[in-house]
Amino acid sequence: MFQPGGGWPLFWLVLAVKIIVQAIESWILTPKIMGERTGLHPVVIIVAIFFWGTAFDGVLGMLLAIPLTAFVVTAWRLARQKYFSASHG
Repeated sequence: MFQPGGGWPLFWLVLAVKIIVQAIESWILTPKIMGERTGLHPVVIIVAIFFWGTAFDGVLGMLLAIPLTAFVVTAWRLARQKYFSASHG
């Protein structure tokens, strides 16, 4: 900020780039990468982070969101395969 050619315009440019990069990373890249690793859709991951963050009232829920959601989805798929598909087929 105190360098020649710096000042407020450079500060605002750096801030804008930081916000854009952070938004792309948080809303696009992380859900896509986590979705490929866990088999969950990226929208499910975003909703899960909001849901578990609210359910556990903070950061703990956000940290546990992906493992808890993956566990619930896996348990549901197993139960559906084991108990529900056998009665219809």
